[in-house]
Amino acid sequence: MGYLKHYLMNKALHLLKKYFRVSLVSLFLVTGITRADTITLVADEWCPFNCEPNSELPGYAVEIATTVMGRHGHTIKYELLAWDTAIAQSREGKYNAIIGAFQGDAPDFVFPSEPIGNISGSGLFTLTSNPWKYENIDSLKTQKLGAILAYDYGEQVGQYIKKQRLAGNVELISGHKPLRRNIQKMMVGRLTVVIDAAPVFWYTAKSLGVTDKVKFVGEVEPPEGAFIAFSPTIKESESYAAILSTGIETLRKNGELAKILHKYGLQDWK
Repeated sequence: MGYLKHYLMNKALHLLKKYFRVSLVSLFLVTGITRADTITLVADEWCPFNCEPNSELPGYAVEIATTVMGRHGHTIKYELLAWDTAIAQSREGKYNAIIGAFQGDAPDFVFPSEPIGNISGSGLFTLTSNPWKYENIDSLKTQKLGAILAYDYGEQVGQYIKKQRLAGNVELISGHKPLRRNIQKMMVGRLTVVIDAAPVFWYTAKSLGVTDKVKFVGEVEPPEGAFIAFSPTIKESESYAAILSTGIETLRKNGELAKILHKYGLQDWK
């Protein structure tokens, strides 16, 4: 009799555990509960897309990602790294994604369908005192161009940099706040032209207090989408990219995107 009682109790306990597991799985499927992940985004400073981590204004792309992913239970961690390091280590899976990538920066990465901006990465800027005018890519040969290592400036500029770097007409830098350093070099005559995306250049020039000393002289390539691009070696990247794309559209429709951009003096790129 004791054996039968023990057997029935074990059987009931087994059925209860099985029922609990099935019910828990059903709950996850019905409510859409997902595992909470920490998603690490990296890039060099490219304000207003991504600025100083843990600040009041960390960059509008960081704020978008934080808002969208937070609503799916995920936490965003954002760090500054040299751009070439950010790409390489995200490709290896050490970090989840890079901020402000053009397709040519990392074509093997997972790109969302929705960009975080539509800009030309090949805007050209010089001092207001410089009489030089941009006419075509060859007209740059009379200038000392400052660019950033591993940036995708488009095919024309990419080929130009390869050839003219050896001739001493191009200076490439990497590391901490590279655009800021390039502008500072131009201010003291070590460079005569700096190349970058116009919103980023003007934001940085304003922070340095030199907007009245520099001017825009043209751009080599037309605007294209800039993205938060996800690591090709992390299995969740496709899911994260889809969540971000849908989330950006939701923020656009409900007005939250406009509020985020307003803080940085910007309007929707669409």
